[in-house]
Amino acid sequence: AKTVSNHTSAIFAKLQVAGRSEAIVRARTVGLGNP
Repeated sequence: AKTVSNHTSAIFAKLQVAGRSEAIVRARTVGLGNP
């Protein structure tokens, strides 16, 4: 689980977001959250 947490933190840092909800919003904005 720690590896996943580290990976998620790296994604957050890359997207310059503070948390999961903001990351989701940012991802949708750039089109990553669309099926």
